[in-house]
Amino acid sequence: MSRKGLGMTVIAGTDDVVIGVFTDGDLRRALDRQIDVHRVTMREVMTTPCKTIGPQELAAERCTAWSCTASRLCRSPMPRGAWSAR
Repeated sequence: MSRKGLGMTVIAGTDDVVIGVFTDGDLRRALDRQIDVHRVTMREVMTTPCKTIGPQELAAERCTAWSCTASRLCRSPMPRGAWSAR
């Protein structure tokens, strides 16, 4: 997350389906609750459910449907296959 400067990473299941996201906010909340981040599973601290956007969808339409800001939409993952070299 730090290297890419996004403040989040996508969590996918074994079938590569997006199941959630882990954000810098999730990390802060875990630390505030004194959770041992070296022992907890991602499933226990990630944000779910995760909204995704398809490769053919217009960002403006999805943003309206989700009632979100443009900056929040920029952090919405696309399912696998929507781009190359994920």
